[in-house]
Amino acid sequence: MPSQFLFPEALCAEAFEAIDDYLCAPRQIAAVLKCDLDQVVADLVAIELLLYNTADLHTRGCTPRVIIEYAKKHELACVLLHNEKTVEIVTGNRPILAFALHEDHCYFYSRPRVRNSLMKRCNTENVKLKKAQRTSTPPPC
Repeated sequence: MPSQFLFPEALCAEAFEAIDDYLCAPRQIAAVLKCDLDQVVADLVAIELLLYNTADLHTRGCTPRVIIEYAKKHELACVLLHNEKTVEIVTGNRPILAFALHEDHCYFYSRPRVRNSLMKRCNTENVKLKKAQRTSTPPPC
């Protein structure tokens, strides 16, 4: 298992399946949430159409933005990690979707205790970077 992940032992087993159908993220979401894969795929395709006006889920996979919007649609809490740092947090209900992004692949956490821990950890450590403010001057008349 990749050592660059927090709690690598808690990663979803489906993340490591070698199936070449680009449905890795939906398969993991369905496993974590214990719901129907076809329904997850349909929801993700609908969200992708709204966001990007494309339906490439079966040919290019799923973007993290689509997953975040899926969580929002279903009012789920969600946390996205990259290089062990929080990229985005969505507050919502349980169960929590917690996933890490590495290269072009999402790795979801399957254990509820770890997902809760990541959400709590990330809530306290998440820092938004502020844009440096410049002094503005009115344009000459």
